[in-house]
Amino acid sequence: MTNPLSGPTGLPVTAGAVPILNLPMALQPDNQAHQFYLDGNYAFTPTTKANFRLSYTHATQHESFAGMGLADGTQPTSDLGGVLDTTLAQFGISAHPWPKLRLRANVRYEDKSDKTPLAVYNTESGTTWTNSPTSERKTKATVEGSYLFPGNLRATVGADYNEIQRALPAPGVQVAGFNGLRGKTHETTIRGELRRSISDTLIGAVSLAHSERKGSDWFNLCTNGACTAAGLVYGGMYSNSTLNAATGDTGAYPYMLADRNRDKIRLSADWTATERLSFGFAVEDNSDHYSPPSSAGLHKSDMTLYSVDATFQINDYWKLTGYLSQVDQTIHTGQNTGYRATLKDENTAFGLGLVGKPNSKLEVGGKLSYIDDVNKYRFGIWPGNTNANAIAQVATYGGLPDVTYRETRLNLYGKYALQKNADIRIDFVHFNARLNEYSWGTAPNQFFYSDGTTVSINPDQTVNYIGATYIYKMQ
Repeated sequence: MTNPLSGPTGLPVTAGAVPILNLPMALQPDNQAHQFYLDGNYAFTPTTKANFRLSYTHATQHESFAGMGLADGTQPTSDLGGVLDTTLAQFGISAHPWPKLRLRANVRYEDKSDKTPLAVYNTESGTTWTNSPTSERKTKATVEGSYLFPGNLRATVGADYNEIQRALPAPGVQVAGFNGLRGKTHETTIRGELRRSISDTLIGAVSLAHSERKGSDWFNLCTNGACTAAGLVYGGMYSNSTLNAATGDTGAYPYMLADRNRDKIRLSADWTATERLSFGFAVEDNSDHYSPPSSAGLHKSDMTLYSVDATFQINDYWKLTGYLSQVDQTIHTGQNTGYRATLKDENTAFGLGLVGKPNSKLEVGGKLSYIDDVNKYRFGIWPGNTNANAIAQVATYGGLPDVTYRETRLNLYGKYALQKNADIRIDFVHFNARLNEYSWGTAPNQFFYSDGTTVSINPDQTVNYIGATYIYKMQ
């Protein structure tokens, strides 16, 4: 069979893959949790109030592997012996010292302590893996102030701080697929908003936010020859530049741990055109820039949103609503030694709704919505990739085929009051979805199960539903 770029791939099932694909699977084991908590609030003055929360949660998971049908002798223990203790403390205060000034502050601390014993649960080609501890500590803090200036202009400024301290791999824990992990990240956000009542019928707002995420040095997981030759020790702590030099700019690092700068801007307006007609408008632009110790992985993400919604009160008994939105997102990423990709998602959605009451006992309504989502995959070759076949494929095809998804949905309902405290409701839903996905196409790009069975789907799916509901109100 071939891949979507028409390049040859291995057979869907090989002798080496069969033992892995035939490993047993099970549902989530039974578990339990007990929590003790204390909530409270205190009014220092009529305009200054505080609240707090303290809690402790003890969660365990002791269902036996034999009870789940996994007693084949390969389990290192009779059960996981899972224990997770969570301590949480939160304190907030809000003040309204002057009529035009509002202040708010909040801090939250959460400590998850994973006391589950380590044991070897997987072995593959001479490499063993244990369960991974999930201990972490989170600290979040927010301060915000808002002031009403002359001319109905309200200004709001705020700052947010988010710190996460994660448990790094313990002795004996092996992590596959990454060259490094980070124990600590901290993110600071500065934001502001201006909101003004321009007239009795028009309110406008603009908001800005800038975030910067940094972190500690990286916990080295790289043990290949290049890392060893560069003097990197497994488990040692190293900077971005040191790891980049040692891994030849091809290391794999989780993007949620990488340094990141994020910028957001949003413009919005609410306009009451008439007593019966109102509109809402919004334009938003988001941009993320990541700086991992490698040119691979996620490096940039952009998102732009345009939306408008409207409400029209036809009369005292009928109301019409509608919306239209367009979202464009672009992601720049890449596989470590092969390609660099630009992934684009274009999503258009609109809807119309109508509700009304023909008489005092009958209420009817309906909504028609449509979604058109297109994903585009464009590829370029990583500069260090000298594979002639890969270069030729990218030069010929430029990427993978587009994936499109279109959905049309119609919801209709009617509700009739049989008596003062009893109603009957009838619902009808028509749903149609069309998916154009290359991996579900005809041979040679069919989907394969582990036993070699191929699967294809009808790209056009339609569902019709009708239901009746009896509603009784206890009075």
